[in-house]
Amino acid sequence: MKLLWKRTLAGLLACLLMLPAAALPLNALAEWSDMGGVSASDLGIQVIVEYTDGEGNPVPLYATPVFEAPNTYWVQVPAEYMGSLTLRLESSGHDFTFTPESGSPLAAMDAGMDLTGPSVMIQAVEEDLAVSFMLYVSTMSAYPMIEPEETPEPITEVPVTEVPVTPEPITEVPVTEVPVTPEPITEVPVTEVPVTPEPITEVPVTEVPITEVPVTEVPVTEAPVTPEPITEVPVTEVPVTEAPITEAPVITVEPVPEGALIVQSPEEIPEEPAPEEEEPEAPVTEEPSPEPVETPIPVGEMINRYGVINSKQVAIRSEMSTVKKDKTVLNRANKGNYIYVLQERVNDNGESWSAVLYGGRVAYVKSEFLDILTQAQSDAYMGETGEFIPAMSAEELVALETPAETPVPETPVPEEEPE
Repeated sequence: MKLLWKRTLAGLLACLLMLPAAALPLNALAEWSDMGGVSASDLGIQVIVEYTDGEGNPVPLYATPVFEAPNTYWVQVPAEYMGSLTLRLESSGHDFTFTPESGSPLAAMDAGMDLTGPSVMIQAVEEDLAVSFMLYVSTMSAYPMIEPEETPEPITEVPVTEVPVTPEPITEVPVTEVPVTPEPITEVPVTEVPVTPEPITEVPVTEVPITEVPVTEVPVTEAPVTPEPITEVPVTEVPVTEAPITEAPVITVEPVPEGALIVQSPEEIPEEPAPEEEEPEAPVTEEPSPEPVETPIPVGEMINRYGVINSKQVAIRSEMSTVKKDKTVLNRANKGNYIYVLQERVNDNGESWSAVLYGGRVAYVKSEFLDILTQAQSDAYMGETGEFIPAMSAEELVALETPAETPVPETPVPEEEPE
């Protein structure tokens, strides 16, 4: 009786707690549509999926509510128009704000044959009224295949009657000790088995006689050496004929009177002496003329040549100053790197800086860390690399230094820095 009274009191308290929940307005029930309240179709929401055919005509397709799944719409579209769909939403008796908006492109995926595929979530809001529903777009079926749900049989509560349990008295069972009689140990006699050793049979060893092989000496015959005969070559003496010595006649020159004409016979005309051969002059070696030394370019004038970095970890900065340390460092160059030099300048502290072309913008390197190439060396380097940079005027340099700078990708700045 006492238990029944407690159950009745608990039921009355539960009814009192449920009374405020019954006063919820109908509009609030729409917010809990997923829990079986007001559905989108009940609120007059119509979902239209539209595409344009090959002739340019709009083709509307009206989505069907899926009654087996509340707040669910299903529509079938041709597969070739799956990527060019437009969503249109209409409602009668309500001024809903839809998300996504009506008239917006519909980014949907093929839902296949049932409600397990991908879907698009749509929300409709009007003041305190809000409802959300799902849209399935399929290229294979006009209505989803839904297996009928098994209706569970109602569970009937069986009243439980408490049966009083009367504990039975515990009867102690007397324990009788059984005496254990040890069995006598019987010794098993051990019989020794005599071991008869097998006789050892000696194997006779037969000695094999060794026959000595006679050694036959081979006689060595010396071959006689016959010397070849020496043939003497006869020497023929050539007779030497002595040429006769002819004495030259002595010609007596008689004095010639003045005014007489001297006529010489051909025999008397002396031959002209042969011209003496001139000794070849020693070749003159021209000393190579020294290469012209280029005059240094004054500070402030345009250089437009390549230079070579002559130290390690040289900072390439965005300003002609080292006051801000790493904040102005764009990158660092190593010894032997080439960089295009535009102009040499002097900052307010009297330091010499070189304006260089780096990443399409103007940057600055201390001049002491740069060796400027000659014009011929710079042109040769551009010819090797194929990177021809046109000469820049002072006006173009100023225009390139003005704001609207091209951002240079930031590079991690090492800690070492020759300033």
